[in-house]
Amino acid sequence: MTPTRTEPPQNSQRSKWMKVLRIVGAVAALGLLAGVIYYIGPAAIAHQLLAAGPGFVWIIVLHALGIAIASLPWHVLLPRDARPPLLQSIASRFVAAGANAVTPVVSFAGDLVRLFWLPHKSDRPHGVAAIVVDRLTYGAANAVWVLAGAIALVHVGLPPQYTRMTLIGVAVIVGLVGVGAVLASRYRLVGRIHHMISRIRRKERDHQFGDDVDASVEHMLRRQPRALALACLFNMLYRVAMSAQIVVAFHLLGVDLAWDQALVFSALPIVMALAAFVVPSQIGVQEGAQALLADSFGIPSAIAVAVVLLLRIRSLIGGGFVALLIATKKSTLKDRQAEEPVVSEVSSKLPVPSP
Repeated sequence: MTPTRTEPPQNSQRSKWMKVLRIVGAVAALGLLAGVIYYIGPAAIAHQLLAAGPGFVWIIVLHALGIAIASLPWHVLLPRDARPPLLQSIASRFVAAGANAVTPVVSFAGDLVRLFWLPHKSDRPHGVAAIVVDRLTYGAANAVWVLAGAIALVHVGLPPQYTRMTLIGVAVIVGLVGVGAVLASRYRLVGRIHHMISRIRRKERDHQFGDDVDASVEHMLRRQPRALALACLFNMLYRVAMSAQIVVAFHLLGVDLAWDQALVFSALPIVMALAAFVVPSQIGVQEGAQALLADSFGIPSAIAVAVVLLLRIRSLIGGGFVALLIATKKSTLKDRQAEEPVVSEVSSKLPVPSP
């Protein structure tokens, strides 16, 4: 029999505080959302939501297309013998997107579920490395998109403070991506983080795993220029698909955005996600920010809030599909759990989105 593992008292106490923090954050975010809806008017927002009609299906289609595109950077960054089939890479990205949507504070841990789709356990260091580099290229794409939004702000003639805030967002994103790339490629960041987590959890450190991940990250950043360029391109295409959802949502509610307005509305969520990263999914923050921006454009704020809610609803609709994929993949791992305790542990702690 395998001895039951007991958590140290420090870990148990830390876990309780994290649960309290998550609950407080979720309650505060929902309270902010309720305040925004009450201020604008529940009836007005409900009217706009119903106005979307059957055209809402197009938002779901574009969302699915965007997630499929977002699966490609991780796929191309992996070594050929470590890549799962393309359809499995796409399925893993759908699950990761759903998990990230419900992961409080840091929308990164859900990406680890993609390791379930790797062909072999020995491929996990490459899988983690590909996630790290994928996130770096995603940040670079976000910086380019926010910069385009800043240019659009100047073109549309909004007050200078909007442009300043956007440029600060660009600078922060570029700084984070640059520092992350340097730390990951030269200072073996993953190994250090792995060592720190092992010390906190009072577990024996697996030196080889962290070293293998760092070596793989360095190889991807320095010796795979084609894969790196493709990852950047696919992440830019993902941003295009996500922005198209916003344009379609406004169109369904009777507002046709100009190109500069579309860029500004699609860049704002990136800036807000950075500024309010401690708020789960930026609930309430995104709605309030989009309402203020819509007022600046002369667009009814109820329409802007309805657009954000439509995008949240399409994520909830995908939650059932994501939960099904997780359950299906977990069932295929039952025979491997005794041999792969680390993957089983990640699986057991992964939050499953509610349908």
